[in-house]
Amino acid sequence: MKKNAFLLIALLLIVKIFGFARELTLAYFHGVSNITDIYIIAIMLPNIFMIFFDRTIKNVLIPKYAEIKAKKDKQSADYFTSNILNILIIIILAVAIVIVIFARPTISIIASGFEGEDLEIAVRFIRITIFSIIFMGMASVFTAFLHIKNNLWLPAVATIPMQLLLIISIGISSQTNVMLLAYGFLVASSTRTLIMLVGVIKHKFSYRPTLSVRDNEIISFMFLVWPILLSVAVNDINKIIDRTIASQIVVGGISALNYASKLNQFIQGVIVLAITTSVFPVISRMAMTNDIKSLKVSIQEAISLIWILVIPASVGSMLFSSEIIKLLFGRGEFGDTATQLTATALFFYSIGMLGFGMRTILNKAFYALKETKIPFYNALLAVLINVTLNLLFLFFTDLGIGGLALATSISGISSSLFLLIRLNMKIGYFFNKAIILKFIKILLSTFFMAVISYYSYIILNKITAYDQNLITVVAILIGAGIYVLTLTILKVDEMFQLIGLFKKKMRL
Repeated sequence: MKKNAFLLIALLLIVKIFGFARELTLAYFHGVSNITDIYIIAIMLPNIFMIFFDRTIKNVLIPKYAEIKAKKDKQSADYFTSNILNILIIIILAVAIVIVIFARPTISIIASGFEGEDLEIAVRFIRITIFSIIFMGMASVFTAFLHIKNNLWLPAVATIPMQLLLIISIGISSQTNVMLLAYGFLVASSTRTLIMLVGVIKHKFSYRPTLSVRDNEIISFMFLVWPILLSVAVNDINKIIDRTIASQIVVGGISALNYASKLNQFIQGVIVLAITTSVFPVISRMAMTNDIKSLKVSIQEAISLIWILVIPASVGSMLFSSEIIKLLFGRGEFGDTATQLTATALFFYSIGMLGFGMRTILNKAFYALKETKIPFYNALLAVLINVTLNLLFLFFTDLGIGGLALATSISGISSSLFLLIRLNMKIGYFFNKAIILKFIKILLSTFFMAVISYYSYIILNKITAYDQNLITVVAILIGAGIYVLTLTILKVDEMFQLIGLFKKKMRL
């Protein structure tokens, strides 16, 4: 599992670089502006659906497919998957049509700060982008099938052409018509799905044009899906509330939150996604055979990897929040005000980075155990904490955009602790002395990294006249080197495995 995770991290790093290049392009050509806010809101709803598909269809379909295949055969499992695909397409098409009809009230709900011409443009945008959810729904089924076949790379690689098309559409739209932003998003989404379809066909998926909502396996699937559906819906309420409040705090508030969130998710998307993608099919099989002992070991390994990679990233993002934003976005239409807003949001988002990583892997553990209600209750807890803190920070502090990000971080940390306690109650205590000692070593290594990189940045600024962006990069690299060295000295197993894997690939 660790080897697959490390390889997938490398692949997703490349993919995420393309995704982040899209954000840089958007910031360069449109900055923190009304058009950027409109674009973000117009693609927010499709992206919410994409998250819903990823967290529901994939998380239930993978263990369910394995169960049907084990009880019956591959043909029966493919028949079930075809049925899911067909039902999903019909439901999605109906939802898209409804949103097209009620586009104006939809925009008014998710971005109440839009008025006049901005509101009209947003309505036109969402009537185009919403049809991308058809391709996103299909992609979720294809991704689950490919992961079942142990093809973890194609769903990730298929994202690269999608991001390239988005980058091109953003660049052209700045010189021609802003509506190309919406059309580009739709075309890019369809391209990703078509690429995955080729892989599905190659793996000999036996598609059937069936449509049976009364099938026993479909009923069982829906029984498992609905708590996840509700939990995703609750999580999305958080995003809508944050964006709505941000639109009223300051012009460009939505954009600032978006850029900071994307940077935060860049780390989450590379590290946490790679680890959970690798471990989920494994723990699903273990849960199906009731091999709780092995399941505990796999969860421990996944948590250790998240700690070793996310903790230093979180601290580094907090330490150099302003410098990172200047380095990545500080050009074109992205001015000093935008930098300050985005850096503030990034700092407070980074506080909860580990909490979100832990929550993701713990949710996967419950899904593998076919326990979907606990993640739902956890999502309710998270939204309650987030909404309460949003209001408290808004009315009783001057944190502004930072308060919204801090509320999100605190809710993420709290909900991950809730899941950790419940998982211990369900499968037994799985934190032994070895993993606790490893956690202490990681914290100690992170401390040395932070201190040395911070003072390196200060000293380099005093003794050299180099560009500040270059100094930032050098200071971060020095910190990363110290972190790796300290982990090696403290004999953390994962670091030796990562170094060994790197050496092996270099020899190839």
